[in-house]
Amino acid sequence: MPQIMIDSNEGTGECYMVMQGASEFVCTGKLKDWDIRDEVGSIRVPCMALSGTDDEGAPYTIKEMVDRIPGCEWTLIQGAPHLANLTHPDECLAAVEGFISRFE
Repeated sequence: MPQIMIDSNEGTGECYMVMQGASEFVCTGKLKDWDIRDEVGSIRVPCMALSGTDDEGAPYTIKEMVDRIPGCEWTLIQGAPHLANLTHPDECLAAVEGFISRFE
């Protein structure tokens, strides 16, 4: 499989600043008061969460959301960062294919 290098920040700076703000640690942008936690419980279709142990979205944070979605399946990939699909493509693809195959 050929390696694909993607700059995840390319072309997103302005949008990131508007939505998040200048720092990923303190949200000062338009998303600062956005909270969807109470709404995700109404999801009624098969749902999968995929994240890495080294993701910016820490496993504890992801688990909080997964636990609110009825029947949500979660795959946590060891050693994977935020772009797990780029750094751990085989594990991600296997997880997604396994999930989709149960609903075809």
